[in-house]
Amino acid sequence: MIRVICCNMYPMILNGLVDILRSATDIEVVATSLNGSETLARIRTLDPDIVLFALRGDDSGAHDLARRIAGEHLRTRVITLGVDLTDDQAVAALRIGVHGILDYEMTEDEILSCVRSVHAGHTWIAPALARQTLAHIIRQDMVSAGLEQLLTPQELAVTRLVIIGHSNKQIAAELGVALGTVKAHLNHVYGKLEVENRVELLLRTQEDDFGQL
Repeated sequence: MIRVICCNMYPMILNGLVDILRSATDIEVVATSLNGSETLARIRTLDPDIVLFALRGDDSGAHDLARRIAGEHLRTRVITLGVDLTDDQAVAALRIGVHGILDYEMTEDEILSCVRSVHAGHTWIAPALARQTLAHIIRQDMVSAGLEQLLTPQELAVTRLVIIGHSNKQIAAELGVALGTVKAHLNHVYGKLEVENRVELLLRTQEDDFGQL
């Protein structure tokens, strides 16, 4: 059972999220709250698997809550309902310890998928925000020497195209190789960088060991 705390200052939104989560047989909402301080206290007491709260780009309180959860080394993983987040703010949220970012256009199934994926140890970002994050990364420098030394030239070429949003078929066409070759290179990259999917690959290539893209 995935144990979740929901926090939102608006009771109507809070109740809607709770109803969605409670519709799943593998998710239990163990508490709700209307503010960050109450949420942190309940996390410390109840030790949930997931906490879900709203995050505005200019909301210092929500950012502080995410930092305190990470800073206290609480095992609870953080999912935010992103509100008007820019690409820079989405990346910043991930860097301070947020594991999942939803938006208000998500379907019920996508919300439940996010909770399950984050609980399983993955990072999950709403598709629209993921595209914004990719755009942010593209504007930065290409990978540092550390990543270039870790991956083969072919793997690095595939990684670069994944980061700018190419599908496997597009990568195969761009590089003039078979689709199976692209998949093989990508699996090698995932293994070397210890990631599970494209979003985690994007995040992994931003870590200090590799520099920023």
